[in-house]
Amino acid sequence: MAKALDGPTAAVRKGALADALLFRNERYRRFSGAGQEENALEMNEGVAEYTGVRAGLTMPEARIAYVIRDLSAVVQSPSFVRSFAYATGPAYGLMLDQANPAWRRKLGTGQRLDQMLSGALHLSPPAFESLATRHCFYDDGTLRTFDLQRDRESKARLAALKAKLVDGAVLTLPLSHASYQFNPRTLQPLGEAGTVYPT
Repeated sequence: MAKALDGPTAAVRKGALADALLFRNERYRRFSGAGQEENALEMNEGVAEYTGVRAGLTMPEARIAYVIRDLSAVVQSPSFVRSFAYATGPAYGLMLDQANPAWRRKLGTGQRLDQMLSGALHLSPPAFESLATRHCFYDDGTLRTFDLQRDRESKARLAALKAKLVDGAVLTLPLSHASYQFNPRTLQPLGEAGTVYPT
């Protein structure tokens, strides 16, 4: 998505976006309901974050630089649960501003941001059969290495949280009328056990 925002040419940006959408649509194809769940977060948190970027930064170059920084930061987060939309919402919003300045009028239609952008740019449907051979996802091998290391660290972190919070003796406290704040970039999913809010 960073390349789609700031590539050197329109062709490079459009190709990078097509790659990002291919990856996203493959995830939606593999995980039932992911599109709806992600859309809910992007409409709630992502559009609000986009609005802040638009209102808070007057120069287009500053907006793009801010969003690219945010995209880089979210990749370093231990989890994408409830946090990805803070980066993808502004990214899609800025690209939609260029592709179809009237896109905000479509927010109530039920279309996802990625669908709006794909339609505005007249992108072809994702070619899922090409996914395994796409170098954009594994480039020189560093992305794959990064993802495998991230997966190992995530599994170890989740195992430790499960041992601490699920296995063995557990104290359950009812939270009627609870009010609390949390950092959405730190949430950890524990499957059937729920979500861990470390902070």
